Amino acid sequence: MCKSDSSSSSSTSTGELPAYGKFVCKVYHAIPKFNFPFTNLPFSFVLFSAAFLVTVRILSNKVLETVFGWPSDGTVTDRAASSIPAIVHSSLLCPGLFIAFIAKRYAPTEHISKASAAWQDMVNALLQFCTGYMLNDTIFLIYRAQQAAGSILPHFEFEDILFLGHHAVTSIYMTQTRVYKAGHMSAMMCMLLGELSNPLHNTYLVLELASGLDCCKDGPNLQLARTIIPPLFSAVYIFFRVIVGPPVLAYTTYDLLMNKQGRENLPLSIRLFWVAMIWAVMVGSIPEVLGCKSILEAYLTGQQEHEL
Repeated sequence: MCKSDSSSSSSTSTGELPAYGKFVCKVYHAIPKFNFPFTNLPFSFVLFSAAFLVTVRILSNKVLETVFGWPSDGTVTDRAASSIPAIVHSSLLCPGLFIAFIAKRYAPTEHISKASAAWQDMVNALLQFCTGYMLNDTIFLIYRAQQAAGSILPHFEFEDILFLGHHAVTSIYMTQTRVYKAGHMSAMMCMLLGELSNPLHNTYLVLELASGLDCCKDGPNLQLARTIIPPLFSAVYIFFRVIVGPPVLAYTTYDLLMNKQGRENLPLSIRLFWVAMIWAVMVGSIPEVLGCKSILEAYLTGQQEHEL
């Protein structure tokens, strides 16, 4: 039976978790445990996840070069390789989030001790896994900026700053839910809404990079994928950002600010911070929503347009 990080948990058997949930628990408990320095916050799975995704990225770069003939002396391969860990991360994360929400009613401010030990372990693993992805991506963003500057001091583009800011606030959000042992489901809902379209998005980005390479651009499979993936990604992105996201996050906001349970489990400053982050990300996605709208319009009118 999976052993919980929490000292207080219900007695629900881990047998109630589906096979994937049990797998997440098994991996989580296979990693030696240690806490973040000077705290009682488990941190080893964050570092394991970051190391795993760094390895995926390095291997992806090598595979693109040696198997598919991508250039070894440019940034195109590096950019494509950066999308592979994002695809792996989302593809592993989202099934676990689905299982968590199927097993337990969505209650944005509920204390985690209300859940079974196994559910707590799975959720802690998912939160740390996602934090590990943010750490992995931050490492490579800083490294790429150092390479561009040609010195130890990185030179960040505006887009890099936006990504670093996003990674920082989302990591803080997820970590705070683990510190307070409440609000985890609100973070998980944001993760799910944000990550469901990510495999298609990053596949789309890789396809666009491949279309500019002599080794790939004339392949019929690539041309077929470039016809299917952009409108499919655009439809999924708009569905979750425009149709599903706002009402779900409006309910989350109400629960964080007005629910008695939220007031008891979380300080007001934390709840206000989370609400601000939730809606900042939603507002920040408007340009991409408009880009997706353009792709769908072009697809429906028979035009060939792929760039956001």
